[in-house]
Amino acid sequence: MSDPAPFDRVLLVGCGLIGGSLGLAIRAVWPEVTISVLDPAADPRVKAHFTLVSSPAAAAEADLVVLGAPVLENLRLLDAFASWVSPTTVVTDLGSTKAAMVAHARSHAAVQFLGGHPMAGSTHSGFAHADAGLFLERPWILTPDAESPRGPAAVGEALARLTQLVVGIGAHPVVMGADEHDHVMAYVSHLPQIVSSTLMAVTGKAVTSDGLQFAGPGLADTTRLAGSAPALWLDILSTNAAHVGRALDALRAALPTAAMLDGDAAGMQPILQEGRRWRSSFESQRAPATASRGLHRPATRTFLEMRSASQVVPFAFPDVEAVVRRLDTVPGSLYRYLYREVGRPWHWLDRWDWSDARVAEHLASGGVEIWLLTVANTPAGYFELHRTAHDVEICYFGLLPEFIGRRLGPALLTTAVREAWTSDPERVWLHTCSLDHPAAIRNYQRVGFVPYREEQYDAKIPIGREL
Repeated sequence: MSDPAPFDRVLLVGCGLIGGSLGLAIRAVWPEVTISVLDPAADPRVKAHFTLVSSPAAAAEADLVVLGAPVLENLRLLDAFASWVSPTTVVTDLGSTKAAMVAHARSHAAVQFLGGHPMAGSTHSGFAHADAGLFLERPWILTPDAESPRGPAAVGEALARLTQLVVGIGAHPVVMGADEHDHVMAYVSHLPQIVSSTLMAVTGKAVTSDGLQFAGPGLADTTRLAGSAPALWLDILSTNAAHVGRALDALRAALPTAAMLDGDAAGMQPILQEGRRWRSSFESQRAPATASRGLHRPATRTFLEMRSASQVVPFAFPDVEAVVRRLDTVPGSLYRYLYREVGRPWHWLDRWDWSDARVAEHLASGGVEIWLLTVANTPAGYFELHRTAHDVEICYFGLLPEFIGRRLGPALLTTAVREAWTSDPERVWLHTCSLDHPAAIRNYQRVGFVPYREEQYDAKIPIGREL
């Protein structure tokens, strides 16, 4: 398969807005990746998406460790995990300052650390607001350390893998030094936060709640950041004090004085013009909002076939009460349920929104058969056959998520192939893709299918819809 996941086992240390969004984005693109979370204060909803662990020892099983706590806590976490990670494990962070973290990582010579800062966020915090599409079209700054004790080869390999991850989830990787990063962030992120909070504090103190009721969108827009959590910003400002201090000095020097307002206030014209000019430049660089948000991932579609019933390698169902039967009547709701629940982890989208009328039209088109697997009278999987004059296609095939890993797949596939051959076609065929279950092609080949063609395509995985 092309475009495999750059990391097979990911440990998220902290699973709030940013860490949780990263986990959801990885799961959306690479559903086969194992994602664990170490967060004593994790939102209860986290366990519905990821595996919860309770010890830093879990890092020994990961090939990517992501430190997603506040900046000062990330420094302490790096100390805690240093003895557990292997030399091949990549450790990164999601913090808003980088120089302190990169310098601290040098004291752990065996750890392959590479700083990261996704330029995305919200005034809301916590996993409840996590969004797999949070990073789409946003910069993700990576800060490799030229002085890393691991050497340039190891740093280069880590950078390549993290770059693949960032691109895969729809963000734009940007590489810069840690000090340069902190200088830029002091002006484009940290100074706006201080100004926003200060403006809100000064205004609120002056006019109180009685006056604030008359405020319009101007105050709302310029003080949006004032709603951010103070504790988070104390860490950021303390680890970037030098750069933020210089930014504050520059702001104080540029602030208009009361004397500039005397008379016709002409003294204000230069700063108003300069502000407008840079605002226009800023707006021109911002990406326009897209109507449909989606992650683009290069994918491979593989076609497989059997040319003779003698190719079938049969597998029997395990010792369970399994029954496979053709459905004579398939309501639209049942068709959508099977399609959505079986295909949800593998991004089946083509028939997601089919109406009852569209389903009925399809089933009446000729040669279409729906076969249902039940285990102890509970729906467990299905397959769809499409018979033509010369061949039979297994259009859809799979198990409901709860029944994956119970040795039912090869047996159900055996049944599907045997039923396909009952009409004596010239061949039985199907296709799968690299977004499918990692074992899909292997299982098809185990039952006797032979690959005969591959094609590359751009898979768009939608974000922001219920999948």
